[in-house]
Amino acid sequence: MLASGFNREAVRRGSDRVKPILEKFIQKLNLYAQSGKRVNLTRGSMCLFADGLMSYAFQKPYGALDAEDFESELLVPVVDFASMMQWPVYFPRMMGYAFKATEILPDWMCRDQVNVLQSQEDLNSVFDTTLHPNVEKGQFTPPLNEMAADAFSFINAGTDTSSNALSIGIFELLDGPPHMIQRLKRELLESIPDENTMVEWAVLEKLPYLV
Repeated sequence: MLASGFNREAVRRGSDRVKPILEKFIQKLNLYAQSGKRVNLTRGSMCLFADGLMSYAFQKPYGALDAEDFESELLVPVVDFASMMQWPVYFPRMMGYAFKATEILPDWMCRDQVNVLQSQEDLNSVFDTTLHPNVEKGQFTPPLNEMAADAFSFINAGTDTSSNALSIGIFELLDGPPHMIQRLKRELLESIPDENTMVEWAVLEKLPYLV
């Protein structure tokens, strides 16, 4: 039932909640560029998508972009955990207990947000159908812990995969042949003449080279 929250129309409706997050990210990048300070773009991208996904799904960002140098207390451990992925092979029992302990994370992170959404009539979020099902169509509201687990799963997965894609894409543009970034700049300048104006999703998805 969550699929209805990710179709094209739903994404367009939810884009207004994501725009302020993107504007904040761009402003921070501009400040770092003006100061000449180098920052970790991958972690910055993770902060962007974590806040964007939370705003889209729960209408409440994590606040990850507020972290100094994009070192979010929530996201840094997620990145560092990747280096521990070989541990279960050598210490299966110890890591089994650790994984059991982390099963409480979805409830801890998402239960309150789901409760808030459940109390609202006009949600306009990915949980519209789940929290206000049409019984005649066979829809139903799952238990709260299942909804919290679903929310945690797609936020965690969407943050990591999307941030990696954005970081790699930017790196390839900067490291690739000059004509690539020049062509992209030209297309963006023609479509977005005012750099201070955030264009609609419908405009961006029609840009042939960007898409």
